[in-house]
Amino acid sequence: MKPLSKKPMAKKLALVFGTLLALGLTAGIGLAATQSYSTAKSPEAKAEFNFRVTLTPVPGTVKAVSAKINFDPRNLSAINGIVEVDLNKLETGIGLRDQHAKDALGAEKFPKAIFKIKSLKGLKTLEANKDYKATAIGDFTLKGVTKALEAPIELKFDGKNVDVSTAFDVLIADHKIEIPGADPKVDVKVNFTLEPGNEITVPLESTRVCSDHHKSARNPSPYFFLFKEITMKNLKIAAAVLSIALAIAAPSASSVFAQAMPAIVVATGETLVSSGNFFEIHAPTTGSVAIVKLADGKQVLRISGLKTEVAPDLKVWLHEKADIKTDDEAGLKKGKYLELGKLKAPFKGDSEYALPANVDLKQWKSAVIWCDQFSVAFGVTTLK
Repeated sequence: MKPLSKKPMAKKLALVFGTLLALGLTAGIGLAATQSYSTAKSPEAKAEFNFRVTLTPVPGTVKAVSAKINFDPRNLSAINGIVEVDLNKLETGIGLRDQHAKDALGAEKFPKAIFKIKSLKGLKTLEANKDYKATAIGDFTLKGVTKALEAPIELKFDGKNVDVSTAFDVLIADHKIEIPGADPKVDVKVNFTLEPGNEITVPLESTRVCSDHHKSARNPSPYFFLFKEITMKNLKIAAAVLSIALAIAAPSASSVFAQAMPAIVVATGETLVSSGNFFEIHAPTTGSVAIVKLADGKQVLRISGLKTEVAPDLKVWLHEKADIKTDDEAGLKKGKYLELGKLKAPFKGDSEYALPANVDLKQWKSAVIWCDQFSVAFGVTTLK
C-alpha cells in the first residue's frame, strides 16, 4: 500500500481551519481580547500584617509583592491570575524577631505566600476613573498549605492602571503555623498597582482550554480565555459545522498530532509496563513517561522528550492518585507518594530513574514533576 500523500492531508486540514474561520464569520462569533497585567514598580506595592504575641502588638511589612493577572476590563468573567508575597523580605523592625517570624512561616522552604485568583464576585466591568468594591475568590497558600479564600477588594481604574487593595484575616492554625502566645489570627493588608502588558487575542471560545486550570496559571504566565455571548442558534450552527469539519479531517489530523508526542524507547529484552504523557498543572510541561522492566529484571521510570520550566528543587514522584486534573498541590502533598530523586538537569530531554526493588506498582497510579521549594506540581500523567 502506498503511503498517504501529504497534499490531501494538508488540504483536509486547510478545509477544517477554513471552515472554522467561516464559522466564526457567519455565526457572528468574533475575537475577544484580554490584557495581561502585572505589578507596577511602586513603593505602594506591599503587604502589611498585624498580630499579637502575649498581648504585645507585632506589626510588619513585606515590600515585595508581585502579581500577574489577566482580564478584559469590559468583561471580568474570565479573570484569573496570581499574587505572590516574598516572605523572606518580611520586616518587623527587629532583626531577631524577623528571623523568628520567617522560621515560623517556613520561609526557607516556602518562600512565598500565594493567592491564585479564580473569579470576581460582585463586579462585571471596569470603567475609567471609578472606584469599585468586589470579592476576589481563589486559593491562598501559606507554608505549603492551601485554603479557599474570599477576600474583599477595592479597585480604582484610571483607564490604564488599576490600584488594588485588600484586607483579610489568616488563621495561623489553618496553615500549621506555631507561634507560642500568639493570637489565633493575623490581620493582613495588601496593596499594589497593576499596569497592562501584552494583549492576548483568543478566538471562538465557549470554554476555557487550559489545564487549571491553570485554569492553569502558566508559570506564572497563565493563558486565559474570555467568553463571548453566543445565541443558542449560533451555537447549534457552530456544533454542526465543527462536527462535519472534524469528521472530514479526523484521520489526517490525528496522525499529525500523534507524531508530535515523543515516543518511549524500549530496547530488545525490555518490557513496557505502563506509560503516559505529561500535561501541565502549574507550569508548561510536556513529554512521555513510562515504567520499563529491564532485561535484568530491574525497573525504571523513563522520561522522553521532557519540556518544562527551569526551577529549583524539581523532583520526580510516583503518586497513589490517578487522573489528577487539578492544581491542588496541598492535596498531592498529603497523599502518598514515592520520590525517585531530583529531576536531572537540564530539565528537558530524556532521563531515567531507578525504582526500588520491592516497589508495588499497583500502588502508584501517576507520575508527577514536583517543585519542592514552591510546593507545586509542574506536570502530571496517569500511568496506564
